[in-house]
Amino acid sequence: MNLLFFPVIIGISCFCISCVPGAAKRIKPAPATDITQPFQFSKHDIALCDAVPEEMFCIRDAGDSESEAQGPGPGNLYIDEEVVSGEKYAACVNDQACSSLFFAAAPSEPALGLNYTAAQAFCTWAGKRLPTERELKLARDRDEIFIEYPEWTNDWAVTDKLECGLTNKHKLCVPRNRMGLCSGLFPCENQFVFKRILTYDGAVNRYYGTHGRIAFRCASETPYLTNQPSWMIENPPQEPDDPGSLSASEEKIIHNLAAVDILDKPDCRVLYGSTAYCKDPATYFVANEDENYIFEPYIRNLGGAYVGLAADANYSYIAAARSRVAWLFDYDANILALHRILRTFILESETPEDFVACFSRANREDSLDTLKELFWEDPEIDTIITVYEKNADRLYGRYRASMFSKKGRENFGWLRVEEHYDYIRMLYRQKRIAIVPGDLRKDKTLQSIGKAAKALRIPVRVYYTSNAEEFWNFNGNYRKNVLSLPFDEASVALRTIHAYKWHRAGARRPGLWHYVIHGAYNYQKKLLLPHYVSVNQFKMHRLIPPGVFDLSTIEVPSELPDGVLENGY
Repeated sequence: MNLLFFPVIIGISCFCISCVPGAAKRIKPAPATDITQPFQFSKHDIALCDAVPEEMFCIRDAGDSESEAQGPGPGNLYIDEEVVSGEKYAACVNDQACSSLFFAAAPSEPALGLNYTAAQAFCTWAGKRLPTERELKLARDRDEIFIEYPEWTNDWAVTDKLECGLTNKHKLCVPRNRMGLCSGLFPCENQFVFKRILTYDGAVNRYYGTHGRIAFRCASETPYLTNQPSWMIENPPQEPDDPGSLSASEEKIIHNLAAVDILDKPDCRVLYGSTAYCKDPATYFVANEDENYIFEPYIRNLGGAYVGLAADANYSYIAAARSRVAWLFDYDANILALHRILRTFILESETPEDFVACFSRANREDSLDTLKELFWEDPEIDTIITVYEKNADRLYGRYRASMFSKKGRENFGWLRVEEHYDYIRMLYRQKRIAIVPGDLRKDKTLQSIGKAAKALRIPVRVYYTSNAEEFWNFNGNYRKNVLSLPFDEASVALRTIHAYKWHRAGARRPGLWHYVIHGAYNYQKKLLLPHYVSVNQFKMHRLIPPGVFDLSTIEVPSELPDGVLENGY
């Protein structure tokens, strides 16, 4: 067997500490803790090769008993029957997802001589990934036609002597981690034990150059590939019926979580910055994600439960998704007070115009009287009154502007679309929206929400974190939090990233934010691996729709298993 592996390349990543990227830091893998307990693989992931993508074949039980908790899938492997041809690679180039550098293959011939990055980009565009060395061996053992060319794999090569005997503090070994020693990340940004045992298999220029007849093919641990267009763009879901009234037990599950986080994180020393250990002293009562309508086609009519932080943008997402239940949380007590103010005035106001008028100067005294009467025994009354008094003018201007129609946004916005406002009001009247304290990096609120959603037998379909994830590496708590939420193949995670490097190259009008739609169930599977510790590491899996600059999708399936969507209604 003649395989070529790439040499060691140590990379760096930038993390945003304030509104600009911070100093470069080397990423270390997460400790080998038990993060799998709250997570369960979908029944469609453990089906025995009953759905095989075109031009691929399935190897049953490609995993082993030691790998199930360390890999992104429970065992089956789907792999291309043939190496990628010049014609297929040219299609990726035409979609602006692949580089044409060094590419000169005839349409019917294998695409040879491309470097690892080009091969990886093609597989991402195809909704797949490069196979590991072990997976390629399994495929070659199945069919002798696989021996014609050396092929790229997504893991590191180790010496034969140590290949299956290595166990370090991270409990990684080939083949115990199905995604390879570095979980498929490139470049591998970790120097620990493996640095001393890697084989380089040739000079560095063999990686960068076109020398050698190196082919490649793609693989997947699931038959539901993640190429574009995403499933909801190709087949938009129908609008579900309005939910009925809650039972007493359901209402209790929603509002009486098992435990919530204590909001004791200290303020950072400077405004507009946040770290893993302190919170931004500024409160963002008014969102500045001005193009968040971009999310709408990807969340429309998803149903299920909604989990999100920050201020009123949540209501636009909930209304668009027709979420059946929602948990709104934040680590800023002022935002929680704002949501309680909004709930009060939404319940009091039949129309968006009536709601916005609650913040006008003409109605200021009446609104304050309403809040004081409702919350007079509440221990947070001082915070609630202060938030209203100091921000009413600004909120009035923002909410009033949000009511007016704008080109491209006519069907998005909880104050712009009257039926969306009506839907939010109905959810509050039915007590289907809970407001709870919560910190992404603590271990109570999100895991309690996960338990509550499971008790209600409802999947979390939309998970919104604004740009919080770009401020810190994922700690053990955060990984457990995300893994505890009952996502399915129809679920999405929404985030914003304000680093311009995420925009498509050559953007003429780069906005402040880049908008990311992440397949939430596939997000969870990557978090089972120890090397995914930063949001920036998912950039290698992202796709940008043609002609778009400020939107990426990451591992959103292009089709759904039968019956998945209906489970959220």
